[in-house]
Amino acid sequence: MQKTAKSVFLAIAIVLVALLPAACDLDSNITKINAEELKRLIAEVPGLVIIDNRSGFEFSYSRIPKAVNIPQERFSSLATLLPQAKDTPIVFYCRGYNCDPSAQAAVAAEKLGYTNIMLFSAGFPEWVRKGYEVEK
Repeated sequence: MQKTAKSVFLAIAIVLVALLPAACDLDSNITKINAEELKRLIAEVPGLVIIDNRSGFEFSYSRIPKAVNIPQERFSSLATLLPQAKDTPIVFYCRGYNCDPSAQAAVAAEKLGYTNIMLFSAGFPEWVRKGYEVEK
């Protein structure tokens, strides 16, 4: 009987952990986008700002067109590096789903009062996998 209780507890814990990110997103102004949406935004939205949160070395090797580099170690100066207009459309990305700096930067931008924030969670690996243009 004790094994059954542990199994039930574990199952409930797994479900709660799986629901946690969705619950956290309810109050957020951060929109998650995919590669196709980012490609369309690049073509159609004047003034779009794309922030690459990978290292300076990775950025210098190749990047999504029009991206600017703000690696994690420069987050403290994020306020001075972002546009002054708080409604500027801004997309953050880095190394893919397991790369936290882009999500952290998006949240930091939201805390600074930015209202048009997007997160390309699949990041640079997905952009390359789709065969989209990169800058070098």
